[in-house]
Amino acid sequence: MIIIRKIAGFALIILAGLLSVGTLLNFISAVLLKSPKEFQTSFSTGAAYLFAAILFTFLLVVLIRFMFKLGLKLLGKKQINNDSIEEIGRNKI
Repeated sequence: MIIIRKIAGFALIILAGLLSVGTLLNFISAVLLKSPKEFQTSFSTGAAYLFAAILFTFLLVVLIRFMFKLGLKLLGKKQINNDSIEEIGRNKI
């Protein structure tokens, strides 16, 4: 079970890394290259295109963030259960 968690964690981190590169390139392309062309044809079309690109990028960033967090959580070690303060102070007979 531990091996499956490690493999799934690595897969999620690699997938999130690939998605982050793709999202960054898509955002740069949409905002800097395609958006001015859309604004030249029509202001409302350009504004809608820019808003949709920013919204889609934001949603993908949120998804990538959760993928990274889950991948790191799957790779992390389980914490050892420590005794509570009450159990430490109690005399064991």
